Amino acid sequence: MNTTITIWNPELDLHNPDNLTPQQVGPAHRLLLKSELAAAKDKSLPCSMWDNDGHLGVGSWINGLLCQCVDFRTYRVDLTLPLIVAALAFPPLPPGEQWHNQVGEGYRLILKSEIVHRDELVQEIEMWDGGEWRSHFAGSSETRTYRVPLASWPMPKPKRLVPLEMADVPPGMYFVTHDPTTGWQMICEVSSDWFTVVYGIKPHRISWHAAAEHYKWTTTPQDESSWRPMTKEQP
Repeated sequence: MNTTITIWNPELDLHNPDNLTPQQVGPAHRLLLKSELAAAKDKSLPCSMWDNDGHLGVGSWINGLLCQCVDFRTYRVDLTLPLIVAALAFPPLPPGEQWHNQVGEGYRLILKSEIVHRDELVQEIEMWDGGEWRSHFAGSSETRTYRVPLASWPMPKPKRLVPLEMADVPPGMYFVTHDPTTGWQMICEVSSDWFTVVYGIKPHRISWHAAAEHYKWTTTPQDESSWRPMTKEQP
């Protein structure tokens, strides 16, 4: 059965290093997901690749390729192509049983982001052990299954990150790529839509939207611990 997906569903893990818009992707295509990259390469999947000619946010599609699926390229495929990687699913249970019955009404499974080191055991954190739930655990092991009561552990609100704006990064700051070997450039001009940096002797404009995924900024580029994302939480 084919899977129908929406191109810009934020829950999907889109591989979009060029930060393309829906108009640039086109109504008859979808972007590959990050989880599909390796599988697409193994299957020699026909696709199109975005050629930005060294400038983020502009470029054109090169059609009729087989996906090489490198991290710094953006690929699109026909919208009718089903997801290459199957959705995650719980293991099958005996007839008549459902997974939520084992988790228990009023409980939820702990999230991966909530599995952290805790100095003390927590009464509300229960661990699945020997076919039953046992209380008083720290919830720190990635190899065990935990549940928590929804009444006192509601689902955390998702954080929505948005690109930085002109007021967030004034001129004189530095921007750096995720690859420390690429170096850094000083931001010499900013506007509401873009900022300018200098590669060699030639200035380049980069949109705030394009910078959000690919770059970081800092006042001291030599200190990697000072690098900050080009995004912020939406109020």
